[in-house]
Amino acid sequence: MDPRTDLVALNGTANATGAKARVYWDHGANRVFLDVLNLPEPPSGKQYQLWALVDGTPVDAGVFDMTADANGLQRMKDITRAQAFAVTLEKAGGSPTPDLEAMVLMGQAG
Repeated sequence: MDPRTDLVALNGTANATGAKARVYWDHGANRVFLDVLNLPEPPSGKQYQLWALVDGTPVDAGVFDMTADANGLQRMKDITRAQAFAVTLEKAGGSPTPDLEAMVLMGQAG
């Protein structure tokens, strides 16, 4: 509810219709939190990764877990600015660049 915090709704792409998540982005502290609402478990050896899109360039915001004890807000990497956020399915441990063919969520930042 802090006015410095933006809520960014992430909606499923054609790769994951019905998938949903929310990003809470605190501009004052540059903190990013992810709340996964509906996303299928990743296949073995794969992990979801959050990206911030900054001037058209994807910036790694961290990988996240889909385990039962990871429900609720997950703290991601700090982001100073972004026009959008996206989630891709990457090899476990993440990737330095996103596989855009494997994008499952996307949302425009306020």
